Amino acid sequence: ARRRRRHLKKDRAMIEADLAQWQQDATSAGLRGAGSYGVDVNVDAPYNHRVLVRTKAALDARLLQIEEDAGEARAVERMLLGWQTSHLGDQGRAAMTAEPRSPYAGASRPN
Repeated sequence: ARRRRRHLKKDRAMIEADLAQWQQDATSAGLRGAGSYGVDVNVDAPYNHRVLVRTKAALDARLLQIEEDAGEARAVERMLLGWQTSHLGDQGRAAMTAEPRSPYAGASRPN
């Protein structure tokens, strides 16, 4: 669950970078309402404006999906922490919140 949340954070950062680039592109293309979420597709608009509007819709949809997935990952992590605590006590919770260690940590390497 923790790895999934890290992966989703990276995805979110990439989408936010794409949204920032979209904002620059929309502004330079003269797209009115570029800062708002209520930009409509005008059939008579130039092709690049229509592409920008559709791109924004796709980015927003992906960002929404990432937010939903992150919420699910948080819920799974909380559920696992609760299960670990109820079944294994405080030691289980400490083990669950600790960073994963390599099974070879502290072991000497064979010659």
